[in-house]
Amino acid sequence: MEFTEEHIARLLSFVEDVYKREPEFAKGVRRIINGESSSEIKSQQLDKIEKYLSLDYGIDDVVNPDYTFITDSQVRDTLNSDYREMLRFRYGTREHSVNFGEFARYANLQMEMLVNYYYARVYKNNPEAILHALQSYDPDIEYLSLYAKVNGLKGEFNWNYYDIKDLLRIIKVRNEESHRSPGSLSIEIANSEEEFNALKAKKNLSQSDKDKKEELKKKIGSLKGFKKWLEPYPFDEVSVAIKKLSEKIKEKLTY
Repeated sequence: MEFTEEHIARLLSFVEDVYKREPEFAKGVRRIINGESSSEIKSQQLDKIEKYLSLDYGIDDVVNPDYTFITDSQVRDTLNSDYREMLRFRYGTREHSVNFGEFARYANLQMEMLVNYYYARVYKNNPEAILHALQSYDPDIEYLSLYAKVNGLKGEFNWNYYDIKDLLRIIKVRNEESHRSPGSLSIEIANSEEEFNALKAKKNLSQSDKDKKEELKKKIGSLKGFKKWLEPYPFDEVSVAIKKLSEKIKEKLTY
């Protein structure tokens, strides 16, 4: 007999009804699934299902102790939720595969919320005060990029470029994931090098050509540096960068 979706739906409805009415039936089902019945219906597929469903148990209640200083419970809960998702993609319990791009995306979400929380607390949710602190002439704080806000931390925390470098790289990974196809970074490097070499071979360069050549040189160096950082999948560097940001914000807001 071939089972249709309707047959299965009816069977499940019947089993659920009996399960609720008869405690002994529920115990019997558990014994069968646990392999304690002579019918031995616990198959390899059931083992796989059990393993699949159990993978996330250890992460479900994890919280990041670095976020305990956040007084807004909604912000704190969201940060911890994103932290758990980040762990799932690091250890492969989400979709059963390790995924650095998604790991970095959830790190980026935490960074964005932390930075917005910091500016809102320090400047009393005053958009004009935040824009003034960031020396931005953008009329709307909502359209101010995360890159600009992170860059503004140099002045807020007395940091330099090296203090925010990995934070900016996390943003770049997020952008790569959102807007680019696989291998596009290598293609961009190759295209920039081709353009640079064409200018290098050219005689009697105009000033605009010289400026373009210097610009390409810096761009190629930056792209290669990012690629070198990215290739070993720097999970630890990303985690350390977010932790450092959180600790600095905690220091600023609680002392």
